Amino acid sequence: APPKPLAVVLMAEDAANRQKAEKSGISCTSVRKYIEGMKDSTQLLDLLAAEGSNDIKPTKAAAGRQALYPD
Repeated sequence: APPKPLAVVLMAEDAANRQKAEKSGISCTSVRKYIEGMKDSTQLLDLLAAEGSNDIKPTKAAAGRQALYPD
């Protein structure tokens, strides 16, 4: 029998990357949602960032950041 095709799933915490993947037809999920679907997920969920981080909007790097400790 021929091998079954692999299913590729993008796991990303960045909402913009997940949106791009969805528009391109790539299956995607957040790490939190993936872990929630696992058996014994409670052991791993406490190791993740604060709940609700799925809703954090992507940020842009601030231009012209200043050094914390100027020379």
